[in-house]
Amino acid sequence: MLRPEAMRKTLRGYGWEVADQPCHDEELGDGVNVVATLPGTVRPAALVVVGAHHDTVPGTPGADDNGSGLAGLLELGRVLALRRWEATIQLVAFDFEETGAARFSGSTAYVNALRGDQTEFRGAFIFEMIGYRSVTPGSQQVPAGLERIYPDAVGGLEGRGRRGDFIAALGSERGESLLSHFARCASSGAPELPLLALPVPDNPALRDLFRSDHVPF
Repeated sequence: MLRPEAMRKTLRGYGWEVADQPCHDEELGDGVNVVATLPGTVRPAALVVVGAHHDTVPGTPGADDNGSGLAGLLELGRVLALRRWEATIQLVAFDFEETGAARFSGSTAYVNALRGDQTEFRGAFIFEMIGYRSVTPGSQQVPAGLERIYPDAVGGLEGRGRRGDFIAALGSERGESLLSHFARCASSGAPELPLLALPVPDNPALRDLFRSDHVPF
């Protein structure tokens, strides 16, 4: 996993404005979110967020969870900095996703700070475990009850032999149009990799879909 100082150095090298945002977990103490900003040229008050958590389960290297998400975040930082954009973009590496016992203390601190300013929040994309792929039959497990809410998606997985060879994109019901737009773009860019776009209702049966930094958003 990358340490915060390495992320700061890399993103500053690409031309982003980088700052630390302190955060606190009630059990673990103080931590830090790394926030990189590319100001918008036309609507600077409009904000698009891309995030990934930088902590990992203690005692593990975190290669996929969430080194892969950080790799995607940094590569996006390199590409986006090649031009300027109408809206402001922030890349955020969150603390306390794994170690905050599902409190998501880092991303919650970031979201709470957004509530207090005049930002025109347009949406957030959270990268979580995007590096794993397996074409072995039976390599993908499906949480119990998911087939009742997403019969087409689960049926498609069954038809492909439950292979872990897809990307899942989750979105809130309010953000369904953003989710659909993302799915269209992703499918056209990588048609060989199936994408499951799943709008997530507030349903206790879907608790396995509420386990990362998208939750506070």
